[in-house]
Amino acid sequence: MPPSSTPSALDSIICIEYVCQDEATEVAFYGQYKDNPSQVAAGVYDFSGTGTPITFQRCDDQAVSFDVTPDEIGNLKKLWWDGSSAAWTTDAEFDELLRSGSFIAKIAGEEYRVLKRTPFGDEDSQHYITLKSKKAGSKQGAIVAHADYTAVISIFDEEKSLPLGTALTCAVKYATDCKDQGF
Repeated sequence: MPPSSTPSALDSIICIEYVCQDEATEVAFYGQYKDNPSQVAAGVYDFSGTGTPITFQRCDDQAVSFDVTPDEIGNLKKLWWDGSSAAWTTDAEFDELLRSGSFIAKIAGEEYRVLKRTPFGDEDSQHYITLKSKKAGSKQGAIVAHADYTAVISIFDEEKSLPLGTALTCAVKYATDCKDQGF
């Protein structure tokens, strides 16, 4: 279920590279990433606009820019929430958003094509969205998953032997952990 209040402080998202705001976050996310570097990049972002955001961002590939902005997170959340309703968007609303032609998915400045949205979690209370880079010839893509107040981004690249399946597993695990911890 979405947050009870409308997010209004997305600009308060703090992206911290390699270091997290608190020890619990570091253990939950950095430890998992460090021990399982199966993605080009990974990040965890608060989209509630309330309280202290949990943020984590990690990218070991110097050739990849991974600086996700608050506006990008605010835009991506439209894939599962309209920003004010007491429920996540329906599949029909999601399909309409994509059919409208007005939605452009960007992660760290790069445009992605939305391929699909898949529910997961208890009573399908979460979603992950599969995206593919729009760069010609690119084998890079992204998984964006959400908990109640948190979005998780995992970047994969088939060309670098960092496949979709592994990135998906990590993103869903991160999002599930966030939900289990009340984020």
